[in-house]
Amino acid sequence: RGGPAPARARSRARGRRLRERLQGDQRRLGPRRHRLLRGRAAPDPGGLAEGRGLRATRRPGGRALLGRVPDRRGGGAARGCAGARCRRGRAGPGGHARGRRRGGRVGRRGGRGRAAVAGLRQLRRLRRLRGPGRSLSRARGGAAVSARRRPARTAPSIEYSLLLTATLCLVALGFVMVFSASSATSLLGEGGDSAEYLKRTAIFAAIGLLGMRVASVRGVRLARGLTPALVGISLVMLVAVLVPGVGRGANGAQSWIGAGWLQFQPSEVAKIALILYGAHLLATQPKRARTLEGLAPFLALAGASLLLITIQPDLGTAMVATVGVGCLLFAAGMQPRTMLPVAALIGLAAVAMLATHPYQLDRVTGFLDPGADPEGAGFQSRQAAIALGSGGVMGVGLGESVQKAFYLPEAHTDMIAAVLGEEAGLAGTAVLIGLFAMFGYAGFRAAHRARDRYGKLLATGLTSMILGQAAINLFAVLGLAPLTGVPLPFVSYGGTSLIMTLTAAGLIMNVARRPAGASASARPAGAG
Repeated sequence: RGGPAPARARSRARGRRLRERLQGDQRRLGPRRHRLLRGRAAPDPGGLAEGRGLRATRRPGGRALLGRVPDRRGGGAARGCAGARCRRGRAGPGGHARGRRRGGRVGRRGGRGRAAVAGLRQLRRLRRLRGPGRSLSRARGGAAVSARRRPARTAPSIEYSLLLTATLCLVALGFVMVFSASSATSLLGEGGDSAEYLKRTAIFAAIGLLGMRVASVRGVRLARGLTPALVGISLVMLVAVLVPGVGRGANGAQSWIGAGWLQFQPSEVAKIALILYGAHLLATQPKRARTLEGLAPFLALAGASLLLITIQPDLGTAMVATVGVGCLLFAAGMQPRTMLPVAALIGLAAVAMLATHPYQLDRVTGFLDPGADPEGAGFQSRQAAIALGSGGVMGVGLGESVQKAFYLPEAHTDMIAAVLGEEAGLAGTAVLIGLFAMFGYAGFRAAHRARDRYGKLLATGLTSMILGQAAINLFAVLGLAPLTGVPLPFVSYGGTSLIMTLTAAGLIMNVARRPAGASASARPAGAG
């Protein structure tokens, strides 16, 4: 390395330019280094340097270091000055360098082992120093350097992981069981394709998983903005499905819009729209949950939607929506004494519907006494019981069910749990119930840990609705409740049901990704 950089000179000092410093000009070389070190002197009165200071350069043409290269190439002319002029510029009066007071001894010549330095003491770049490190990253679209650090990614919460695991496992189980339950009837049907329903389920699942992904990232924010439009669209579709020539019927209920297998069920959208509207209203105005007058707007909307669903008639979907709305009101703080009149009104509406719709009344009769009409109202319940009994503990094996082949009606939709019980036995049924229990635990825990009131109510209502639908279906298969035609969430074949249920699960996941206490800086990228 070369000698140290000269200190700053005063403005009146005139120095000489340092043209070049070569290898071997290091200061204090060899074994004499420890003997030539100097102690510190008193502080310089001028405040520009301390100690002895730097050594003066040799005279032009002086003797070079023994055994080493010369200090400079050429004489004073090579450095841009004449001899006398250079000698006058090296030191001021009294032998001291210009620009310094007498506190530092800097007027001595350079000697053996001493570096030749410039008289003008200024900061300048030295050679052989290490280059700069890697530059900072630039911001997009310009030359400005961005020093802002990206927020650290955090691991997903346990609730989010449980919800995602349970949902994907249920969907995968649904793929297997839909193919197993429908392959025989599809192969012997008109199309002759044993995987017909499996292909349709794959299309619906792809759309539903895409909706779940979008909802899990920023679904809560989008849902709050789209709630009014979603409520209005669902009401219009519920009315349109009752118009002759527009709505399509199946199994005694006119609940679909569309043609062929591309049919849409508006009631599946309406029940989620009710949860979104109720969560938004009771989160922004919590006092409304205390009185019936405050709940009047929400109860009026819920009553109109449930009435239109019941007229179709679709008692099962109406029951599922009622469970979700009731749990939402309870979580919002509605008192039991306030809920009693509402529950009584719902009970009266259910009795009136049974009295005016013989099809629904036959289902209740078949539940109470399946043996009274074993070939009619009680046929489906009896076949489901036979399937579950044939499965035993471990089942007869996947694809080996006998009841699914023209014995068990709607084996791939309402009765898919019976096929699972026959092929996988009690163990498979326990796994199915365990997955729904995992989903419910994670959903309610996410609601409990939500960062705001809206998230609490939304997660509570949607989780209750999905679990209520699963319970109604399983109770009907086990003979503990009347048949309602409600599909098993995530598992049964059904386009609109699968898409909307996966989207609802994505909304719950979005609440679980942002629990209370999580700072905004610790959110994952792209979170909503």
